[in-house]
Amino acid sequence: MARRIPARRLRGGLALLLVATAFALSVRPAGAEWGADLERGADAELVEWIAPDLAAIVAAGPERRPGLVAAFVAGDAVPAIEAVKRFRNPELRPLFRALLDHADWRVAHRALLAIERLEDGAALPRAWDLLGHAEPRLREKAAISCVRLWGASDAHRPARARQDVLARLDRETDPLVRTCLEALARRIEGSLRVERVADEVRVTREDGLVLTPYLRRMSTAREVVPGFEANPVARIRGGSVDELPLATRWTAPLRDFGEEKAPAGRVLQPFGYRRNRGRTVHTGADVGALMEGA
Repeated sequence: MARRIPARRLRGGLALLLVATAFALSVRPAGAEWGADLERGADAELVEWIAPDLAAIVAAGPERRPGLVAAFVAGDAVPAIEAVKRFRNPELRPLFRALLDHADWRVAHRALLAIERLEDGAALPRAWDLLGHAEPRLREKAAISCVRLWGASDAHRPARARQDVLARLDRETDPLVRTCLEALARRIEGSLRVERVADEVRVTREDGLVLTPYLRRMSTAREVVPGFEANPVARIRGGSVDELPLATRWTAPLRDFGEEKAPAGRVLQPFGYRRNRGRTVHTGADVGALMEGA
């Protein structure tokens, strides 16, 4: 069923044509399906398409904001999430918390990323609930988010948190989720610290929205953010992998590693190298490097 087309998105004489063809064509930007933020040219279009709605939420007072958030979650959350996840206004925290309850697990997955970057400790209880979600990729992301949010707000930490994580470990069969839950258990007991090694690149737009922009690679940052200077954050301590315990099992570094393919017509930046005689493109399979003691 076609989505209702907001009047502000219709322009001039095209209005009747768009209405007449609404059942045949989507009004969202071309290429706005999952992962469209990685598609050449679709990123900026998707951002501009959804920016007015987000700016309205940011500008709204406490009485109007909940209604705007609810309308957005019920309407444009799915086609716009790949752009929405990149906005960083603190006023959008209620939106990202609401997106955690979305029926599509991918929406909640992307919302967790933004919540981490906004250090929204109030979202910790809901992220904790997602540790029991049926989709392992969301359980994995929820565990990572709980690790990052654990120090953001003492007031929102679940009771008997470590016992809960250990109980989940007893039931968990996915090796990647287990690894994240083990890290969460260490974070809770105080033996794991989260270290930020670089600041996120952010820009403030003319409409007041704060965005972490799309970068083809870090060498292009100054093209997107004039005057950009990398701001690495000193780590608490260095170290060698020689200090790590020996691994007792092998875990594949990425889910579905080696199975993802992209047709040659779809460019996943910055991995745009053509392979298979031009039939596919490199999808970023370089995941590791040999290190001392590895």
